[in-house]
Amino acid sequence: MACPKCGSTNYKYAGQSHKPIKVLCHFPIIPQLKHMFRAHAMSNLMVWHVENKNSDGLVCHVVNSKVWAHIDARWLNFASEFHNLRLYRTCC
Repeated sequence: MACPKCGSTNYKYAGQSHKPIKVLCHFPIIPQLKHMFRAHAMSNLMVWHVENKNSDGLVCHVVNSKVWAHIDARWLNFASEFHNLRLYRTCC
């Protein structure tokens, strides 16, 4: 199989074996989040969005956006617990 953009192959060919050029390592998210909340310094950063909201109307972080306010208004139980995390994409 080849890349549709550049035409390079996805595998290294050595005789009969095909080894992938790149391998994706997957780390399950739940154990990673548990580990982050266990570390004191990291747990303070995990609840940063509660303590550092801007009230001047400028959106300098996603916590100050209209979407965040919409989620808070729509799901009150979720918004009331500050340990709940919102995962979002920063780019396309």
